[in-house]
Amino acid sequence: MRARLAAVVTAAVLAVVGCDDPFADDPAPKESAPSAHRSEGSRNPAPNAPPPKTPEPNSPIPDPPPPSPEPWVPKGPATLTGCGTHASGYQCSFHGYNFKPGEKVRLTRGVQSVGGNVFIADENGEFSTNLISSTPSGTYTYVAHGQESNRQAGTEVRITPGLWG
Repeated sequence: MRARLAAVVTAAVLAVVGCDDPFADDPAPKESAPSAHRSEGSRNPAPNAPPPKTPEPNSPIPDPPPPSPEPWVPKGPATLTGCGTHASGYQCSFHGYNFKPGEKVRLTRGVQSVGGNVFIADENGEFSTNLISSTPSGTYTYVAHGQESNRQAGTEVRITPGLWG
């Protein structure tokens, strides 16, 4: 009777502290001293045993996002060069430098758009175009305006009489 009472008290104490009843599988209480070692098939792990391994996730860890691109910094003032002087009806070349790479650049003569209006700056921030002028003789200011960077550059071109006067 004492052995049975000891087993019940032990089971109650273990239940209070959160352990399983070590005698639940045994049909009768044992009279011998408790063993310090537990068998491999025991339901309770040893007090110093490491916790079970957590299973690895099935999906791979995603790569971190790529770093944001460096902000664009102009290498100098925007510049526009023209042919200087040319005869009406002949070709005049224009070159723009130091605009933002990939941006649209509008080329205008005074307040009028010319040459298809808009060009795309290359990876170096440059553009080139050749225009044939049907403009009367005179001196004109051409302006290149970066639509994104808001950078502007101008040049003067003198048109002399030629094919169209």
